[in-house]
Amino acid sequence: MVCIIIGIILIIIGGIGLTFVFWDPVMDFLLIAFIWIGILITMIGIDNIIYPNNENISENIIENQVNNESEEETSIMIDKCSKCESENLFVEIQGNRRGLYCGNCGKWQKWITKEELQVAKFKGLKIIEDK
Repeated sequence: MVCIIIGIILIIIGGIGLTFVFWDPVMDFLLIAFIWIGILITMIGIDNIIYPNNENISENIIENQVNNESEEETSIMIDKCSKCESENLFVEIQGNRRGLYCGNCGKWQKWITKEELQVAKFKGLKIIEDK
């Protein structure tokens, strides 16, 4: 709020000064600089009101990206079907996507990552490549 008040005061001083002092180019330059500085300070004050924690925005974005990456790394390979509880699962590769399906009821379980595909191969799950 203080930034807004200071900014408005600078704009008013610059505007009044330009109204009465139009013969001195140096003074005109300084008064125009007051106006621009006042506008910038006012904008900073308004920005701080709209986004009060502006300094933490980039930190939050980085933290969310790190959390998303760690969630992807810790994703768990499903052992049984969510519908029929069967442990008969298979992987179907469709282009760039890899789907985990139930072998009994055919229900899609989830899209799996490359790492989970390696786990599925290690567990001996059937892998069907769609060509």
